[in-house]
Amino acid sequence: MKSFPGQDDADYYSSRFTRLERLFGQVPFGLSILDRELLCSHANARMAIIAEMPADQLIGRSVRNVDPAVTVALEPLLLSSITEDRSFVETEVVILSAEQNNSPKNRFWLVCCHPLKTGNGAVTGCALIVQDITDQKIKESSQIERLKFEALLSDLSATFINVHVSEVDRKIEQGLQRIVEFLGFDRSTAWKVTPEGKMLCTHSFARPGIKPPPAVISNMVPVWEAMVHHAKQYTI
Repeated sequence: MKSFPGQDDADYYSSRFTRLERLFGQVPFGLSILDRELLCSHANARMAIIAEMPADQLIGRSVRNVDPAVTVALEPLLLSSITEDRSFVETEVVILSAEQNNSPKNRFWLVCCHPLKTGNGAVTGCALIVQDITDQKIKESSQIERLKFEALLSDLSATFINVHVSEVDRKIEQGLQRIVEFLGFDRSTAWKVTPEGKMLCTHSFARPGIKPPPAVISNMVPVWEAMVHHAKQYTI
């Protein structure tokens, strides 16, 4: 942000913040103003939702005291913006879940931050704009995984073109291994359904330590078997 005249900083920031809040009131952006110590002096309702904390509790609170994961993701950007008089535009950050680093509960934010200056050019803080893009990232990830799995199935189908009969069993087991590794399952099995309704295990691949499937399944779980006989998919 460019320098502005020598108004009282707090009043000026408050005025500008109110105008920005009106301007972006209909879009999903969180807005806040931070001082050099990263203490929040203003935060709009959307920022409170994104930060998962009431707006009145954000005021006067340092970014370092909101959430440890938020601190790790935002503090380097904010400090660089203030100390280097530098703007960051549409920078993607990941707010890691406290449960585990690969948790589906991780949050993804698109962040912009701009230094705020007094009339003489001294940086007194920064403006922070945040958009939560978690849902978008989850959808993109799901689509990518689906395309990868479809490509795997296509590749497996192509494997059996002109394959010699002596290699069929080995190729099937290799295909089941690739499915296990791709999906992260413990075991993958191919079954043959007989006219009598029995399911015969023809091929299987299991990770080390996982029990092999039974050779024959008959009336073990009638509901599941009925779905198989009717070519229906099910998930347990």
